[in-house]
Amino acid sequence: MNGEPLSPRQSLLLSGASIAAYFLALFNAGSYNAINPHAMGAFGVSPSHGPWTMGDFFAAQAFGLVLGPALSARFGYLEVFRGSIWTAAAGSLLCAAAPTFLPFLGGRILQGFGSGVAVPLAQTILLEQHPEERRPVVAAFWSMAGLAPYSLSPVAGALMEERWGWRSWFLVNAPLLLLAGEICVLLAGRPDVRPSRPWDRIGALLLGSGILSIQSALNMGDDYDWYNSPLVVGLLLGGLIAIAYFVVWELGERYPLIDLRLFLRPGFSVGILTMTVAFFFFFGLWTTLLVRVQLPSFGGFTSFLAAQIFVPLLFLSLPAAGLFSQLPPKAHHLRLFACGNLLLFSLYCWLFSYYDYFERRSWFFPILGTQVLEGLCLGTLLRPLGGLMVAGLSPRKQAYALELSASFRALASGLGIDGFVSILYRRTAFDQKRLTETFPPFGPMTDEVLDRLHQSGLGEEQGLGWLLNHRLLLHANILSLEDAFRFAAWGFLVMAAMLALVPVVRLARRWLQESGNP
Repeated sequence: MNGEPLSPRQSLLLSGASIAAYFLALFNAGSYNAINPHAMGAFGVSPSHGPWTMGDFFAAQAFGLVLGPALSARFGYLEVFRGSIWTAAAGSLLCAAAPTFLPFLGGRILQGFGSGVAVPLAQTILLEQHPEERRPVVAAFWSMAGLAPYSLSPVAGALMEERWGWRSWFLVNAPLLLLAGEICVLLAGRPDVRPSRPWDRIGALLLGSGILSIQSALNMGDDYDWYNSPLVVGLLLGGLIAIAYFVVWELGERYPLIDLRLFLRPGFSVGILTMTVAFFFFFGLWTTLLVRVQLPSFGGFTSFLAAQIFVPLLFLSLPAAGLFSQLPPKAHHLRLFACGNLLLFSLYCWLFSYYDYFERRSWFFPILGTQVLEGLCLGTLLRPLGGLMVAGLSPRKQAYALELSASFRALASGLGIDGFVSILYRRTAFDQKRLTETFPPFGPMTDEVLDRLHQSGLGEEQGLGWLLNHRLLLHANILSLEDAFRFAAWGFLVMAAMLALVPVVRLARRWLQESGNP
């Protein structure tokens, strides 16, 4: 409003619009994951193409999170926010109108980039309307709200898919995004001073091409047979070369896109690496479970039934996040809480890996208990590791470090989807082969199943083929999912042990230095 103070009603409207824009941008990930199988079926492509649209979305979102601060410093945050909202809305409309898979993939990339730029700027707009003493409370509320999409967004997407079709989410998302974004820009007004710091175009080009090339190679790996495909190998090598040149370029840049010198601080490096790997495991499993239970070869659940599995995450994630936001800023306390969080994640994965899927009457209760535990793990993840990252940094560097960690989390989410899809692909083939080789052609259980199939009109050979191709495939899919959760359980356990040993290594190094040993 051109620098004029807002009335209470206008301030409330601005806060609501910025929160709405934030949620609509974040819901583009979880809501789409719930309708992904339907979209791939409509385009007539393999379900293995579904991770392409999710991985590229998060790769573009990570790039947008990195590029957003540089663009804001060059053009002003309100102009950049408006452009990002229009970009995300254009991506939604392209997804809604896409006749084939490739335009749809392009729309998802636009959605990811626009939401990556818009999410932190929506927080900036909200914080600018509050006095300094109230901003920590607003920031704590914002961090709690950021956990809601993991439980509520799949339900929103699934409900719209069941009532109006999978394209309805994109058709509704675009106009609501534009409405919320324009309200924010009109009410927030324009800053008195337009920043005009130059931004690193070369670095942006190198980072964007590197991320997109590596993500594309990982997306296509299982479909194109990895190193046997010149395209996959070329994309992977090209991406790695671009990232390596980006690192060299940034070290000599006056206004770098990423301040790589932060990684020279052990606390920051340990914190951001642990958080990245933790989100690789968490979001990879989260997406895998949501999509897997909808496949006919696994459970054949509807999107809405599959999405309901994640609603219990909301029970403890928000209260735990609010409680942990008040933790004292002592590094050893934060490390203790971080280790406990990783151990809880390991316990959750271990419990879920031993769930008995064939006890259908007890389906709800074990799922409810494990998902409530996962919500507790999610709510207590960010604050301890974030505190370790920013320990000893100036307030300005702390804000930058947290923004950078958000881009690493987004990148890890996309990589986690591809990683666990590859694990499931290989373990399913292994488990199906093992089950087929050990399947007893004779016996009471086999005879009973074949008799029922024969009564349905199938011959003995047809019944045996159905049993091998459907029943054993379902069993193999369950075993592969359990293997994925066990792999993640060991991963979280190893990370907790390594994080706990960091002080021991420091003490040993100090003791060696004091004793005069090399």
